[in-house]
Amino acid sequence: MSYLLTYRLICRQEVGNNIGKKTIRKEGIRRKKRINVDYSTSSEGMVTFPSEYIQYLKESYLEKSYLGKPEYKCKHCNAIFWFNERNKCMTGRNNQQMDITPLSQLRPGIYSYVIIVRVSRIWKFHGRNDDEPIKHLDLVVIDQQGTAMYAEVPDDAISVLQPHLKEGKILKMRKISIGRVKPSFKPVRGLHMIRLNDKTILEDVHPEPKDIPKYTFFLTPFMQLPQLERNTEYFIDVIGRITALSDATPISTNAGIVRMKRLIHLMDLSGNTVEVSLWGSRADEFSGQQVYEASKTNHVIAIFVGTLVKTLNGSRPFLIGTAACRWYINIPEILEIKAFYTSIGQESQPIQKISLENANEVHNMIEKKTLLELRSIDPFDNLTTNLPPLVPIQFNIKDNQAPPTHHMSSLDMQPMEIDQSRYPEGFQHYRTTKEHISVLDQSTSFVS
Repeated sequence: MSYLLTYRLICRQEVGNNIGKKTIRKEGIRRKKRINVDYSTSSEGMVTFPSEYIQYLKESYLEKSYLGKPEYKCKHCNAIFWFNERNKCMTGRNNQQMDITPLSQLRPGIYSYVIIVRVSRIWKFHGRNDDEPIKHLDLVVIDQQGTAMYAEVPDDAISVLQPHLKEGKILKMRKISIGRVKPSFKPVRGLHMIRLNDKTILEDVHPEPKDIPKYTFFLTPFMQLPQLERNTEYFIDVIGRITALSDATPISTNAGIVRMKRLIHLMDLSGNTVEVSLWGSRADEFSGQQVYEASKTNHVIAIFVGTLVKTLNGSRPFLIGTAACRWYINIPEILEIKAFYTSIGQESQPIQKISLENANEVHNMIEKKTLLELRSIDPFDNLTTNLPPLVPIQFNIKDNQAPPTHHMSSLDMQPMEIDQSRYPEGFQHYRTTKEHISVLDQSTSFVS
């Protein structure tokens, strides 16, 4: 059975416009002499060749394919070959030559941008509480020039795009929009942000560029932290040596919610220290035991990104890890970590352990008294007793029995203005007179 000639290289040789292909064709001619070629001219005037020869031509052509049908006829020599083969080749070249826009040149109002970026960070934004539904997925991306930009995936596109997003992955992004950056809680510097949508196309890049940075941060010296307490324009990034840390411990918050907490102490090159507080999933994700073991033989240098400066009742400023918080520990390819490590010398000190009281221990320490017992306490004789002057009232209620509030009228119990943060959310506090306390059920108690 014979086949139509499909090898377009012969066409190019006929018009004599490719010296490199001539060499291949000459080799093909020498090979043809060893093949018993029996070809003839069909009634349509087309030359046919044996299948063995056709197969040789195809295998010797580096861009060979079997796409479509052999419908293309050369106007110079009447050779027939697969036109889609050429389309495949040209499409690949066009993709390689497609304009890739650097992040620094992105502007609002243009929707034809194509960018190639590395996903440096990903986090889920739930709102004030991690138990709330995801409002959007947040990203920090970096391009080949080292420019970093914040990107956001809305909730209706998360299910479509999240499977393709992974920290460290390099992607080509199309069908994106550019907007003005948000006024607060910005993870990177810049005037614009990327908005992805459910029509955004994310494609893997092969081969991956080797020179796209993995990390981005803007380090803030410890001495500048106090003046950033109420500044929420940017997240805070810091670097320091870990000197102490705690285990992830369940802690009861002011709202009565039990969450995991971990404390980490950092020291800069000048000996200044700052405390980093991680809550919830961030406390669990931090590999405390591995860090502690590493400190027995080496300094542990860490960069924390995505934190905020806080103070509590006039305390020293500390950092709290947000949902955007990440940490990079003893990564030699980060020049800032390498320089910090070199500056502090070779002798290392093991990390100290910080002990936190967990929620159960705190609950067991609560002192309970009846109101009659409270009445008998002389505050002048118990100055060292840690009893708050205003306390929430707790009733021990038996089955099918109403609390003894009938001893007090609404006029006798007046709402009190107190520091609500000291007590669980939802507690009601009232001021009563000494006479009313004396008639309360003796099972009534308070929690100090």
